[in-house]
Amino acid sequence: MLCVAASIRNIAGYSLGAYTPTFFRDKFQLSDTEYGHTMALMGVIVAICGTLGSNLGGWMSDRLAASSPSAKLDVIALSQVLAAPCILGVLSATTASQALGTLTLPLVLLPTFISWIE
Repeated sequence: MLCVAASIRNIAGYSLGAYTPTFFRDKFQLSDTEYGHTMALMGVIVAICGTLGSNLGGWMSDRLAASSPSAKLDVIALSQVLAAPCILGVLSATTASQALGTLTLPLVLLPTFISWIE
């Protein structure tokens, strides 16, 4: 079951990474310059949010693991479930900056599955 869940999560993650640039260009009708700036900013946001999410997920799961052996899996599962509806906010955004802002929360939540495991 865990392998199936991880596979679905990875397919979603790779799809998000592969199609987000095209989504931004097509939905918001960005010029080449705007597109370049938006994708550069998105790269910075992905790097910061990814680092924050994986470290926060590791810290949180380690703290909760003291009280429950399944806490590490619970943190990962909860973060993935919470991130999914946030993506809908990105899809319904009316501007590129609004979409980037809305994308930050799922980008913090999604990498928690990479959290440190002892």
